[in-house]
Order: sequence, then structure tokens, then C-alpha cells
Amino acid sequence: MIIKPPNSFDNEIKKSFSIFLAGSIELNTAEKWQEEIEKKLNQDGVLILNPRRDDWDSSWEQKIENKQFREQVEWELSAQEQCDLIIMNFDPKTKSPITLLELGLFAKTGKLLVHCPTGFWRKGNVDIVCNRYQVKEFDDLNNLIASVKETLKQRRTLMTEPDIEKAKSSLAEEDMASKLYEERLKTVVDPDLKTIFDHLLREEKEHIQLLKVWMKKNNIEV
Repeated sequence: MIIKPPNSFDNEIKKSFSIFLAGSIELNTAEKWQEEIEKKLNQDGVLILNPRRDDWDSSWEQKIENKQFREQVEWELSAQEQCDLIIMNFDPKTKSPITLLELGLFAKTGKLLVHCPTGFWRKGNVDIVCNRYQVKEFDDLNNLIASVKETLKQRRTLMTEPDIEKAKSSLAEEDMASKLYEERLKTVVDPDLKTIFDHLLREEKEHIQLLKVWMKKNNIEV
């Protein structure tokens, strides 16, 4: 699935492994590299977050007061904060100041893969940042895509039968505890105990929801 701004990704990002396409996007200058990645990864069951907005209007003032511009920037920041992986591509024909800014913001997250070919005007800076914060760099965009595909393949095989059974068992235990607290709440009279059981019930329900989300992301039948 591919989602672009201003469309919401809140529901889908909880269900799927998500990849944000960060990088050069200057209109009429940068290559449309996002389309190439979409074609090669869209069949791998991932959520692709592409900031290249179809209805972008270059006349929008790039000011915080401009509703559409602010919406775009906040969409991109939220997507990068919440996604599982960021693919970052620097096109040598561009300056890409926003991509450089985002490199600084997310270099320490451990979820960046960078392609910065020879010829990019600040390649030295990019290389040093990537080296310092152990960000993996690729000399070819196709090699980066191949690495992502291998990562996705490994994710699918890492879940062994014992892992799956343990997840299902944990979900059953959490569900049983939740039902127990619900029953106790119906009978308990002491207000302090009622508060405790109410808190425990809310905690159990939150754990159940998080576990279900994790299981869905790992293709485990709930």
C-alpha cells in the first residue's frame, strides 16, 4: 500500500511494516526515484509513505501560517517518527536542504538507509554523519532496495513456530486476566479495590491491543 499526503496513515501504520521515502524531491530537477521504489517494494506487503504530494502547489508560501504547507511538513515529520524504516536518497542534481535536515533529525534512530552518490554537493558531510552514527550507506539505489528486500525476507522467517505459539499463548493469558478483572469489578464493593481493579483492567486491555498490533505486523493470525 502507498499513502501520500495529506492522507492519514494512522490506522495502516499500526498494521504493516512501514517505509518512508525521504530524499530529493525538487520538482523538475530531481529524478522520480520514489516511483521506482514503489514498483519494486509494493508487492512485499509493506506500507510505503511517499511525501511526494500529487496535488502540490508551488505557489504555497513556505511559512508556518500557511495551512497546506504546515500540513505537508507535519505529515512528513510524523511519518518519519512513526515508520519502521527510512530510505533516504540524495540526488546529485539537487541541493536537498530538507533531506539534509532530516538526516540530522533521524541519524540516531537506527532506521535509516542512505544512498548518497558521488557528485552530491555535500556528500562529505553525509558520509561523516553516517559513519559517526553507524547509518548504512549504499553506492547504488538498487543495492539499497535489494537490502530492504532481504530485511523483509528475514523478518518473515525469523518468526519460528515457538515464537508464534508464545505470542498466541500470551494473548490468551492477557484475555483471561482481562475477563477476570471485569468479573471482580462487578462484585467488589470497597471503592479502593474498585479503583485498583479498574486500573488493572485498563492496563490489560492496553496490553492486549499492543500485542494484537504486533501480531498483525508479523503476520500472525489473531
